[in-house]
Amino acid sequence: MSGDGTDEEFVLEPVRRVEVFRALLRGPRTRSELGETIDASRATLHRIVQFLEANDLARETDEGIELTSLGRVVAGAVTDYVDRATDARRLAPLLNVVDLSSVPFEFDLSLFEDATVTLPKPGQPQRPAQRVIDIIEEADRVRGFGPVVMPIYVEVFHREILDGMATELIVGPDVVAGLEQAYAEKFAEAAETGNLDMWIREDLPFGLFITPGVVGIVGYDEDDVLRVVVDAESDRLHEWAEDVYETYREDAQKV
Repeated sequence: MSGDGTDEEFVLEPVRRVEVFRALLRGPRTRSELGETIDASRATLHRIVQFLEANDLARETDEGIELTSLGRVVAGAVTDYVDRATDARRLAPLLNVVDLSSVPFEFDLSLFEDATVTLPKPGQPQRPAQRVIDIIEEADRVRGFGPVVMPIYVEVFHREILDGMATELIVGPDVVAGLEQAYAEKFAEAAETGNLDMWIREDLPFGLFITPGVVGIVGYDEDDVLRVVVDAESDRLHEWAEDVYETYREDAQKV
């Protein structure tokens, strides 16, 4: 590296200039094109190009400013880091209540890059639960698990199961006992349809629901209070969720 800057500057400045690297990863850019892309003044752009050239990250050619081999490596690392950090910040309400390191399959933040994050609001404490209900009511099949079943879900699942929705649920032992005691008639009616299959399993770390269109994770706090619902749609996410669900079901006991 030919620049006189510090190692810290070499590491941090590319993060601050991530949009420059995104633009140059797409190919050479003239100074005017690069300035328009990042909306920078001529003076700012001059300092940026000076830093890139001084640190062997880019060179100026007849086609414009282009990344060097070193620059492409740094650009890839920086854009990956910024994207991952951005996803983590957006998913912070989930990550702060759910220990995803306990999941048997690696949780890639990019699975939820286009996710909807639903949180309670003042005067609207049921927003996350309502988000789950809205998705369930649009589905003809649901698979999932959860450590608790909120009373607000019972009516919805009962109605949808009687209406033909195929449902597979893995729940904690206390959930089944509670359903049999507090909702014996509805539980029996749902079971008699043949549309409900249930399993019991200890230590379910969060809620998961899988419909043909949407996958969602439900985060509860240490008091089993619903704090956040994160849902998204993608083939990769469905594959991950199905793998997680099947793994938890393998160790579950059929009701």
